[in-house]
Amino acid sequence: MRGIGSVVALLIAGCFANAPTVGGADSTGAETTRGSDSGPDSGEGSTTGTTTSSTSEGATTEKTDSTGVTPLDMGSPLQKHGELMIRASLASQPGSIWRVGFGGGAEGCAPMGEPEGPCQSFRCPTAGEPTPHAGAIALNRAGGPLGAPALPDELGHYPPVPYAETPFGPDDEVEFVADGAEVPAFSGSVIAPAALNLLQSGADTVPSATAGLDVTWAPAAAGQRVTLRMRAADHLLACSVGADTGMLQILPSNLAALSGAYDYAVALEQGTEIVAGDWIVQLTVGVVVRGADDEAVAGMVSL
Repeated sequence: MRGIGSVVALLIAGCFANAPTVGGADSTGAETTRGSDSGPDSGEGSTTGTTTSSTSEGATTEKTDSTGVTPLDMGSPLQKHGELMIRASLASQPGSIWRVGFGGGAEGCAPMGEPEGPCQSFRCPTAGEPTPHAGAIALNRAGGPLGAPALPDELGHYPPVPYAETPFGPDDEVEFVADGAEVPAFSGSVIAPAALNLLQSGADTVPSATAGLDVTWAPAAAGQRVTLRMRAADHLLACSVGADTGMLQILPSNLAALSGAYDYAVALEQGTEIVAGDWIVQLTVGVVVRGADDEAVAGMVSL
């Protein structure tokens, strides 16, 4: 039985409350993969695309579907988690970005305390705190690169990569390819979700410390998630529900511990989990939702 590493991710990776019981090898010694939907640490079983995990004996590729893949039975969960998340905004709106993090949870941030309702707080690595990394990571669409690869700095941090325009469209296959380092090499693909419009205007979807935030929409496809991510330098709040529910309710108590300026976005997300050595890596592709006035639900807010 392989060793279990303990670290703490998104998008993004076990459920908000629990790390998934995944990982292991088949009779040939090849690593297998486990499917999930796209919520940060959702742990539910919808996947798309092909995922590849790397081992000392080489890489294996496994096609996943809406029911997930062959169950992995190891007896205890893997504890090392990371997330690669790319989020697109409208071509006419700022806000398209992708983030990479390894170290325990959504965007590589470590869970803080227990989840409250649909929300989980995470502590993110500070500027001087070293973190594991997977070397250069490329994003591809339709066989071509989506810009230059993301490269870690000397501490293992991946700077957020902004995009001037929408890097992919609905139903595009987005491929993530990592060269490997402390986190072994891996690759996997996610089908981008379609756009989603809310039932209220974008102006009515700004998080408030006193009022919280209610987001409503016509129920979308099961297996996708609607997720609010609020990010400051060393803190992340991620709140997520199934897109088929039609409502995400954020209470003032969910925002009580937040202080200062946060960038935020509400996105329709889809994703999958792969296993790379001792690591569970969540691959997440999201599209920022729009209000009934067609304004992107993203920006900066001070709490």
